[in-house]
Amino acid sequence: MQVFHILLVIAVASIANVAAQMISHRNLLRGQLVSSLIMGFGFGSVTLAAGLAISSQLRGALSNGVFWGHAAAAVLIYLSMSFTFLCLVAASETSVRFQILRKLRANPTGLTLAELDQIYSNRVLVRTRLNRLQDSGGTILVNNRYQLTSSPLLLIARVFRACKVLIYGVTNEFGLP
Repeated sequence: MQVFHILLVIAVASIANVAAQMISHRNLLRGQLVSSLIMGFGFGSVTLAAGLAISSQLRGALSNGVFWGHAAAAVLIYLSMSFTFLCLVAASETSVRFQILRKLRANPTGLTLAELDQIYSNRVLVRTRLNRLQDSGGTILVNNRYQLTSSPLLLIARVFRACKVLIYGVTNEFGLP
């Protein structure tokens, strides 16, 4: 298998991942971000496996023993690209900074600090995030108490926290260990 073919298969699988995620999030799983991300990742993974299998058969790579090394590299690159996409989606969905930028774009004359404080008070932020969690199926409200309902969402939160600790050495938003 030539390197070009591997890169082409990875690119097609990554595009399939993103396209499946977008289609499922917009049409099939409206508002269920985690489920649509998983669906996109799964579809891209199947596309990657099929592409590697087809490419190896066309090039006869299974017989010369090179296939497994190329396949492992392809899987690692695909996982990296998928994680990068996940980070972009998560950042755009959850970042207060992006929300502030959207509000500023919607107000061409700008907003004062007092107006931003009114929009983004801690109470408003908590309610906004809880509403998003409820809409996506991550939490439910039972007897005026929020309860976790999404183990995959909690797993993703743990992965992000682990990455933050490993990469930046911090465990909170303020850069403190």
